[in-house]
Order: sequence, then C-alpha cells, then structure tokens
Amino acid sequence: MPYRIGEFSFISLTNVSGVDAPPPVVREANEAFQRHGVNGTGVRRLGIKGPTFQMVSGVDAPSLDVAGQLFVNGYSLLCGEGPQQIIWKTFDMTTAGVEYLVLDVEWVECIPLRNLVGGFAGQIASGAFLRALWTLQPVHTNQPAIQ
Repeated sequence: MPYRIGEFSFISLTNVSGVDAPPPVVREANEAFQRHGVNGTGVRRLGIKGPTFQMVSGVDAPSLDVAGQLFVNGYSLLCGEGPQQIIWKTFDMTTAGVEYLVLDVEWVECIPLRNLVGGFAGQIASGAFLRALWTLQPVHTNQPAIQ
C-alpha cells in the first residue's frame, strides 16, 4: 500500500486541506510587523516550525471487530509516542528531513462491506472499511542550528 503512518499501512491518506496535498514539512516561520510612525514592514524570524494539520486514512479490514481492535490497540497507541515516519504516495517523508508526532486520532467511520470478494488492495478478504482522522505535527528529524 502506498501510504503509511508509523507501522500502519493504508489504502488512502488524504490531507483535509486538499485532496492531493502532501503532509506539510517544517520550514522557517516568519511574522511581519509594522510600527506606528515608521515606514515599511519588518519581518521577525520565529524559528523552524511546522503547522499542525489533519489527514484522513482509509484501510480495509477482515471484519468490524478487527477494524475496532486496529483502532483501539493500534492507532490510538501512537498518540504521545515519538515521531512517526509517513509514507505518502510511496514517498518517504523522512527523506525531506521530517517525521510526525501523532497528537490525536479519531474514529470517523467503519463501514461493513458486503458482497465484496477480496480486499480493496486485493490482499485480504474485506469485511469492513475503517476511516480515521489523524491530527499530526511535523518535526525535524535532524534539527539544524538556527543562525
């Protein structure tokens, strides 16, 4: 499967801000400011940061029970753990020097699948399709020194 967060693979992983947008990376954050009575605009460097964002994952499971266990005993355990690798459309985001903290994961829906032979990915028989909403924070894997 071309998508992954940590050890979990997905059929789909979409950024809620745009269907085909990749996860954001860390970059220099700036703030523009102006002072009364002074011409022009100044820029203040705030450091290297990444925005908190959300993605929706989708995966098929053999049954509703297995999907529930995957969420409770899998996805939710990543909250508060260390940074996780994300693979997006087969691109490993760690090659861009970024990993992601899982701040929260929410159950969106689990749809029972009937009359489906084989899985969406063609690997296992599907009895359910699980969608989850992930709240993530990008972090630098090797933080460069700020000058």
